[in-house]
Amino acid sequence: MNTWLKHTGLWLVLGVLSACGSSNTAPPPPPPATPTISIFALETNGNFGGQIRPCLQFLAAPSENMQLLSVNITHAIGPSFGNFDVNLGGALVIPSERLALQPPNTCYLKISGQYRFTFTVTRPNSPTQFTVPSTYNQQ
Repeated sequence: MNTWLKHTGLWLVLGVLSACGSSNTAPPPPPPATPTISIFALETNGNFGGQIRPCLQFLAAPSENMQLLSVNITHAIGPSFGNFDVNLGGALVIPSERLALQPPNTCYLKISGQYRFTFTVTRPNSPTQFTVPSTYNQQ
């Protein structure tokens, strides 16, 4: 009887220990990487106060499918020249597309320096908004 109790106790202890050490649930997925948005510029001419001047039209290309809600653009001159808020209307943009960041037939005065962009975006089918910063350096 003692031998039977020892063997039964040993099997119970081993069973409990093996159950504690294993898990059938997969580890949680890693958080999604923060997407990036590349900025491209087309050089053109625009009318600024009656003068035709070189200007830039900006285009955005995300690294993954995203809904672009809005963008705040800080001009290369700096915030004193003005920040531009552009409502992008939640356009769904895929990586192979480029979305214009200004109304048709408008452009931003071309100045050497760094333009800063702060996009408010969501991922498709997700209500969580977040921001994605980007820059464009003009020579």
